[in-house]
Amino acid sequence: MQHSPKVFSSKEVLVASRPGLLQLPSRMPIGKRPLALTRSSQSRCRRTPVRKGACPDFDARLGCSYNGGVLDPLHLSLQHEEVLPRGFLGRVGSTLSYLGRLVVLHLVTLSLILRLRIERALTVAQMAAVGVASLPVVAATTLLSGMVLGYHVAVQAGQLGVSPYAGWLVAETMCRELGPVLAAFVVAARAGSAMTAELGTMKVTEQIDALRALATDPVEYLVVPRYLAAVAMLPVLTFLGDVIGVLGGYVMAAITPQINEAVYFNAIPSHLEAWTVIAGVLKTVVFGMIIALVCCFEGITCRPQSEEVGRATTRSVVYCIVLVYVADVVLTAILYPG
Repeated sequence: MQHSPKVFSSKEVLVASRPGLLQLPSRMPIGKRPLALTRSSQSRCRRTPVRKGACPDFDARLGCSYNGGVLDPLHLSLQHEEVLPRGFLGRVGSTLSYLGRLVVLHLVTLSLILRLRIERALTVAQMAAVGVASLPVVAATTLLSGMVLGYHVAVQAGQLGVSPYAGWLVAETMCRELGPVLAAFVVAARAGSAMTAELGTMKVTEQIDALRALATDPVEYLVVPRYLAAVAMLPVLTFLGDVIGVLGGYVMAAITPQINEAVYFNAIPSHLEAWTVIAGVLKTVVFGMIIALVCCFEGITCRPQSEEVGRATTRSVVYCIVLVYVADVVLTAILYPG
C-alpha cells in the first residue's frame, strides 16, 4: 500500500532547519514575543528562580500568572495618553496625571532599592557615565559662570566700597543657587538625554520586551542603576562645580582693577556658613531623582516608532529643566528659612 508524501508547512520547515529555535504559541500577540529566545536561553530561564513582579507575561509554563506591561505591574497606568487634552482643565489634568505616573515609577524604584535588588555592575557603569563623563562640561560651565559673576561683583563692589566681600558674594551665590542648578542642567542635558535615547531605542527595538521574556524586571535592570547613579553623582558634581566657580571668580577679580586679589578669599571663611554649602548639595539629591525618573520614564514609555525617540529625548530635557526650577523654589524656601 502506497502512502502519499507528507506536505510540510513553511513553519515546520523553518523549525526543522533551525533546531535551536523555540516555537512560541501561535495565539501570542506579536508585540509580546521576545526578539530572540533559543533553547539555551529557555533552559537558563528555567534555572533562574522567577521573582514575584518580574515574570514574563507570555509564557505560563514558567509557573507565574500574567503580570503584563513594560513597568510591571503598572504598565497601563504608566503609558502616555494617546488623546491630547483639550482646554485649560484638560492640560492641568494631563499634567497631574503625568506627575502621578512619575510618583508610581518612583515608588516602584524605591521598593526595589529597599529590597536590595540592585545591579551593582550596571550601577557603577552608570555612575561613570553620569559623573565622570559630565565632569568636564560641569567644570567648564561653572568656571565661565563664576568668571562672569566675579567680574560683575568686582565692579559693583568697587563702586560701593565693599571690595573685601567680593569673594564671599561669589561663593555665597555659587553655593546657594548657581552651582546646584547649573550642575543639574548639565547632567539633564548630557546624561539625562542619553538615558532617554538609550531606553527609547530599546523600547522601539523591543529589547525591553525581551527582558521581560527572560524573567528580568525592566525597572530593576534599567531604571534603578540610573536612579542611583544620578542621586549619587550629582551632589559630587555640584560640590566640585562650586569650588571651580569660586576659582573662576578669583581669576576675574585678579584682572579687575577694582579689587585686590589678595583679599578675595579673606571674607569667605568668616562669612560663608557650612549650612549654605550643605544645603546646596542636598538640593541636588532631589534634582538627581527628578532627572533620573523623568528621563527613564520618557525612554521606557516611548511609543514604538523611530521618530518618537527624538521627541521623547526633547521632552525629557525640557521637563527636567522645568521640574528642577520648581523643586529649587520649594527647597530654597525649606532649606533657607527667613
